[in-house]
Amino acid sequence: MFGKLISVTKPSDDRAEIVPCPVYGKCGGCSLMHLKYESQLEFKRNRVKDCMKKIFRDEEINVLPVISCENRFFYRNKIQLPIGTDKNGVVVSGFYAPHSHRIVQSDRCMLQNENLRSAVTGFLSWMSKNGVSTYDEKTNKGLVKHLFVRFGEYNGKPELVAMPVINSKTVPDEESLKDEMIKQGVTTLCLNINTKKSNVILGDKTVTLYGSGYIKDVLLGKTFKISPQSFYQVNRPQAEKLYRTAINMASVTKDDIVYDLYCGAGTISLCAADYAKHVYGIEMVESAVKNAEENAEINGIRNVTFFAGDVAEIVRKLKKTAVPDVVILDPPRKGCSVETLELLAEICPKKIVYVSCNPATLARDMAYLSEKGFAAGDVQPVDMFPQTAHIETVVLLSQKKDKNTGNNYI
Repeated sequence: MFGKLISVTKPSDDRAEIVPCPVYGKCGGCSLMHLKYESQLEFKRNRVKDCMKKIFRDEEINVLPVISCENRFFYRNKIQLPIGTDKNGVVVSGFYAPHSHRIVQSDRCMLQNENLRSAVTGFLSWMSKNGVSTYDEKTNKGLVKHLFVRFGEYNGKPELVAMPVINSKTVPDEESLKDEMIKQGVTTLCLNINTKKSNVILGDKTVTLYGSGYIKDVLLGKTFKISPQSFYQVNRPQAEKLYRTAINMASVTKDDIVYDLYCGAGTISLCAADYAKHVYGIEMVESAVKNAEENAEINGIRNVTFFAGDVAEIVRKLKKTAVPDVVILDPPRKGCSVETLELLAEICPKKIVYVSCNPATLARDMAYLSEKGFAAGDVQPVDMFPQTAHIETVVLLSQKKDKNTGNNYI
């Protein structure tokens, strides 16, 4: 069922007086901009509490106040914009309306870093000048599907990667595209080839037209190379708070072996390596693992090893030679596979630190691990995405102790 707001008879005290985005309510990007920020935080905390109560089924677990975000607008360092044409045939970009693939045109998103706008404007201008077609989902024809843009800042110098997602292997007038993107401050231009008829945005093949093929950014004092397809948190200042919280919960010591599962470009792995004996990072995306290995080299970190492939499959092999004391999890929204959770229960690390972007799947996986002998500590939400309903959450799961003997159950 869907409801539609007709009118507001009496505004709530929590309602924001001004909603700064002209397409708010039409675009599917934000959902909480009409709430005062303090009320957004309380809404998100209650959402986590609700999942803990209904899915984890523990009403006594302590959900801490949300760690707030200083930059409540213009914080995203990455966008994936659908490209289309309006009813007049003009090339437009924006975001999909809720529950649809209808583009709501937006020339200035209130969440996106302002440095991203020039690349979008320049690309749309190039498409219009050269008569470049947009992709039609119904016919599977047309060239441009999306535009991916990511921003980083290294030693005070902005870096910008732009990557059109196309339904072909090449674009027309490639040289003029390069010229336009260079004019707009783009330091790396790539093409992502996705000729499949599916909802998946990025294809498997990426070609670099100019530049290094990646950007650099600094997180918790470390330098990271990030390719377009590597996972990297979209809100860097909040990511630092999130990762610092996770590492503090882990309380890693110099004698500890650490697994970082779903490690992306190695951000948590390399930060945890400062405290650990050795860290093993595992990630499905090969380009991300390559970035992680390069990032270890850039930062002079030797006590890390990265593996590309299925998480459960690699853990099954790795546990024979390196049993972890601490496991850090940062899975996608769907959470961990049952196979991975079974392996963790079998390996039985002293501590599991679970970083989640979905409190529902977090609560589900916590319930499984609780049945296998792990006790949950305080749950710490972190507001990574102001103006939206999304919330990141961190929790420590430790081996349960027998009240009578003081020994571990496991």
